[in-house]
Amino acid sequence: MSYFHHSDDGRPRSDLPTLALAGNPNSGKTTSFNALTGARQHVGNYPGITVEQKEGIAHCDGESIRIIDLPGAYSLTAYTQEERVARRVIGTEKPLAVMALLNAGALERNLYLAVQLMEMGVPVSIGLNMMDEARAMVDRLPASCRRHRPATVLLGYGIAPAFFCPLFGGGFWDSLSAFFCGLVVGTCLLFGGRWLGSNSFLRTLVCSGIASLLSLLLVRAGLGNNVDLVTIGVLMLLVPGVALTNAMGEIVAGDTYSGLSRTAEAILIATGIALGAAVGLGIGYIL
Repeated sequence: MSYFHHSDDGRPRSDLPTLALAGNPNSGKTTSFNALTGARQHVGNYPGITVEQKEGIAHCDGESIRIIDLPGAYSLTAYTQEERVARRVIGTEKPLAVMALLNAGALERNLYLAVQLMEMGVPVSIGLNMMDEARAMVDRLPASCRRHRPATVLLGYGIAPAFFCPLFGGGFWDSLSAFFCGLVVGTCLLFGGRWLGSNSFLRTLVCSGIASLLSLLLVRAGLGNNVDLVTIGVLMLLVPGVALTNAMGEIVAGDTYSGLSRTAEAILIATGIALGAAVGLGIGYIL
């Protein structure tokens, strides 16, 4: 049940605990806002711009909570008015928490905004919308894809570098070294989230450093002949080719801002690969 408390100017009282709702356009955010606050809301524009401002009050366990419906945005990079407003409201209103409402059928695109909210240091809660679309996507998958096992995925991390290595001229022992390095990198990617966090640059930097150092040590131990070929084979696991492909697809589809954000992220990942490889090989040569 929801009800409304107003201040003298007709707006919800600002002294109440505040929760902000954030999400991509068409993610069901405003529908959730309407369900929480009911029909009576304060709707206006932010000063000097045409971006709509929505606030309301929800009642939960005897407590009144002020709800702010942030403008729909794909990111907080301040390319558009909506993104600038969302970032400014979070900074000035300082809500107790931000609920990121995500389209469960398009998590890869929606989670980008959620990660940026976390990087702002505000408490973030994740809410999944449109679960029917996500279930429909799962139902269309082959049965073999639904039986997802970490061991199978980990084996794939080993096989892929072993396959890439001969393409660049590597021999059997180079491929074997790349296989072992791929298993180590795959272990870091699959199970190292607690230590590496969600920062794609840091994750890539650490994994590429480990891969390069391990490649050099294995070749020195006689399990491989060419450290460059082994390293390149393993680093192919981290190359952001899929991210760039998705970015170009979004730009072509008209989603320019999201596409540019993905492109910037891919460039950052590529930078992390280069720096990590340089650090890993540098440590290896010092040892």
